[in-house]
Amino acid sequence: MSKIRWSRRLVALSGIAALALVCGVAYAAIPDAGGVIRGCYKPNVGPGNLRVIDPAKGQQCATTEHHLDWNQIGPSGPQGPSGPQGLQGPSGPSGPAGTPGAAGASGPSGPKGDPGTSGTSAGYHASTTTQFPLAGTETILSKTLPAGNYIVTAAIDTRYDIPDDFGAGYCTIPGSQRWARPAGDVWYMTIVLTSGVVHGGGALQLTCTESSGDFQIDGANLTAVKVDTLG
Repeated sequence: MSKIRWSRRLVALSGIAALALVCGVAYAAIPDAGGVIRGCYKPNVGPGNLRVIDPAKGQQCATTEHHLDWNQIGPSGPQGPSGPQGLQGPSGPSGPAGTPGAAGASGPSGPKGDPGTSGTSAGYHASTTTQFPLAGTETILSKTLPAGNYIVTAAIDTRYDIPDDFGAGYCTIPGSQRWARPAGDVWYMTIVLTSGVVHGGGALQLTCTESSGDFQIDGANLTAVKVDTLG
């Protein structure tokens, strides 16, 4: 065999070995875990100067080479147009009515509501300045009221007759009574009565009674205020 042919075979075998080495690297490391292929190339040198490297195995480009990466998978293409919408099918027949379920348990009681607004009150009043020299029990004032709940107040001026020196007695409204005993230097006294009354309708009276001495009444006031409830 001539030296020229042997040299040509040697060059060819060297190229095949180099290609096998590159393919081995590509098989082992192309692409990497992210799908990227790493390569190095020499600029201004003709085609065939690109080689593939595996950085995970410590391979890197020489100082005379440029680094080049490309992806195994290209970018996604644009979405194709939507297909025509299908026709709506006919409605199915109605199903049979279900059987009624069992009654549920009663729920808990709701919170207490806010108090309602107060009703309209009404006041009733009577007064007198007439003097009553009592003898036993007498009605001093009387006021006719409709049925309802009332707060009743009475103020009565009592005294004894000057020629005497003593008087004792008491005054009464429904639910309240008080004694008065003007005597000596204390010849004039005012007593006040108050009570809450459930009145059935009709006359509400203030009466006074003389028990001893000369007990007299000089004047009186009677007031009744109708309310919704009595507490």
